[in-house]
Amino acid sequence: MTVLLLACLVPIVTSEPDAIDANLTNEARTKLATAFEGVAEADAKGGNVTTLVVELNDALALLERGEANGDEGLIRDAISKAEEVTAEAPIIAKQGEEAAQARLVEALLVLGLVAISVMVIWRYGSRIFWKLWTRSKRDWRVEAH
Repeated sequence: MTVLLLACLVPIVTSEPDAIDANLTNEARTKLATAFEGVAEADAKGGNVTTLVVELNDALALLERGEANGDEGLIRDAISKAEEVTAEAPIIAKQGEEAAQARLVEALLVLGLVAISVMVIWRYGSRIFWKLWTRSKRDWRVEAH
C-alpha cells in the first residue's frame, strides 16, 4: 500500500508546470505591446494615463507570473487586462485633447481681456485718472501766501 501511494505521488511532485501554449504567450505579448502603444499615444495627447499605466503594469506582472508558474489562467487575465487598457486608451486620449483645447480657449480669452483692458486704459486712462484725482481732492482749499 505504501509503495502504491509513493508511486502515485512521485509523478505529481516531480512534474514541471504545464507547458504553456506558445501562441497564448505570443498573443499576450502582442496585446501588451498594443496596449503600451495606446497608452503612449494617450500620454502624447495630454491624457492622464496614471490608471492605464497601473493596469498595464498589473497585466505585465500577471504575464510574468503566468509564464513562471505555467498558469494559462494568469496569462488569459493578462490578455484581458491588456485589452481593457487598449479600449480605455482612446477615451483618455480624447479627454487629454479636450483639456488641451479648453486650456487654449481659456488662454485666448485671458489674452483678449488683457488686450481690451490695455486699449481702454490707453484711450481713456488719463481722462479717468484726472477725473478721479480731482474728485478725490475737491474738498481741498488752496491758499496763496
